[in-house]
Amino acid sequence: DLAWADEPEELARLRNNAAYWLRRAGTLALTRYDLDEGIELLRRAVDVEADPNTRAELWREIGRANALGFRGAEFWEAMEKSLELTKDKGIRGETYAELGYQTSMRAGMWNRAPDRDVVNDWIDKGIALTAPGTAARAKALSAKIFWADDPSEEAAREASEIADALGDPELQANGYFAHAFAAYYARRFDEADEWAKRPLELVDELKDPEMVASIYETPIPIHAVRGRFDEAESMAARFDAATQPLSAHHRLHGVALLAELDELRGEWAALRGLTPRVEQAVHANLETPCVRNERTLLVCAAASRALGDVAAAERLEERAQALGMEGYDLVLSGARMRLALLRDDVDEIERLVELIGASGQRAFFWFKLSATVALLDAAVRLGDRELAEEEAEPLLELGSAYLEP
Repeated sequence: DLAWADEPEELARLRNNAAYWLRRAGTLALTRYDLDEGIELLRRAVDVEADPNTRAELWREIGRANALGFRGAEFWEAMEKSLELTKDKGIRGETYAELGYQTSMRAGMWNRAPDRDVVNDWIDKGIALTAPGTAARAKALSAKIFWADDPSEEAAREASEIADALGDPELQANGYFAHAFAAYYARRFDEADEWAKRPLELVDELKDPEMVASIYETPIPIHAVRGRFDEAESMAARFDAATQPLSAHHRLHGVALLAELDELRGEWAALRGLTPRVEQAVHANLETPCVRNERTLLVCAAASRALGDVAAAERLEERAQALGMEGYDLVLSGARMRLALLRDDVDEIERLVELIGASGQRAFFWFKLSATVALLDAAVRLGDRELAEEEAEPLLELGSAYLEP
């Protein structure tokens, strides 16, 4: 920085122009999902940019690019560098908002699950440091919804109002996601369905292909809990297709969602038929951790065991366990419970009953829908009528066509 302060004016102008065009080219590469090229161009822009605040912004963009590729460690590292470079309140607020938003949306992309208190702190700082009515504040508020144990409808309302005022279709879709998420957790499934449908009207306006995929993904848990599996399957097929031009991690999500619907329906033969594709997708995605790598292998293992292929089930389960994901017990509990029931492993069943029963409100997270059903099956296997009735009674009040039977 000191050397740059003494450089000739013409050289400074050339360097500033280089930083501008490198940043521009990097941003355009990211819109094409050419993530490696985009990150390289943004790093070169950092190298020639003199202003520390602008370098902080560039590192935030590099962090976001890594998040788009589900490179969790690189994402956090870049965001830390951004925060270290500036004391500007607005820039720091935008960085904390992006930190909270991307982490809450991609919470399974680390070998060890993110610390909930740390992420809550990032989100709170993002809300506190961003100006009202800004895109960054809308992202921070959305993160608050996606990360909360009990999502705030007030936060969803503000995020959506900001997005509508700014007229940004990506932000608008995200605001509608937040509304759908809050309504889903509040067990108002009809309302959640209405909010989840609204982003479909924005598909043609969106420039971010990942957001298009998310628009197809968001309604699926709502269709499933309402027992509308034809609609869920249709959306899952569109989501799967939308992930194909993106990263290996996105493509893993595409096939995983298909497997998760088969899991909920107990379509074990269809799931076994999907298993080779799942294994290929997991192998292609080994460079970026994902809880769905492990979980989808476990679901496929359950299908093989249900169909009597014990050797295949054991092989898939061993492969899943070798991935070494930590801190995701609640997310994995439904698949693990199904396997324990199929093996008739009473000790494991009892351990998972305690884990799922203690999850409370968060039991209705998408992955936990299968755990809820598995918990009822476990109560039957254990001969625990009190547990069965305790768990079933509140479910009957939901009006869920999937859970009521």
